[in-house]
Amino acid sequence: MIERLKNRDVQIIALLAGIKLLIHFLFNGGYGYFRDEFYYLACGEHLDFGYVDQPPLIALLAKAMRILLGDSLFAIRFLPAVAGAATCSLPDCFRQMGGKRPAILLACLAVITAPVYLAIGNFLSMNVFDQLSGQSVFILSHSF
Repeated sequence: MIERLKNRDVQIIALLAGIKLLIHFLFNGGYGYFRDEFYYLACGEHLDFGYVDQPPLIALLAKAMRILLGDSLFAIRFLPAVAGAATCSLPDCFRQMGGKRPAILLACLAVITAPVYLAIGNFLSMNVFDQLSGQSVFILSHSF
């Protein structure tokens, strides 16, 4: 019974993450390129591990997205949207700490509707990946 409830909570989190991904896909092409996106795309054309102002992953991701998906706004903002939707996994730590379904739903809805999460998931920047990696470290550190 308990395992079935946990699986149901994970399904709810996945559904809400899918809704957040859909929101990003619907609205990430409404405005033009963000100025930093041009910089990351240019760095992707000259891959190097010696950037002073950024880690090399962002340039590598920009290059990979351009190769795989093209140069459109949707293509460049595809991975940030996926990473933004994956931030809905943070409320799963509430389940691991004993939180019930209402706490998980409230936390997921807060992540989906928070302006900072909505904005950062809508353009290519390091911030959305920082949020996701920070949450992953938090969840992993509290799982054991």
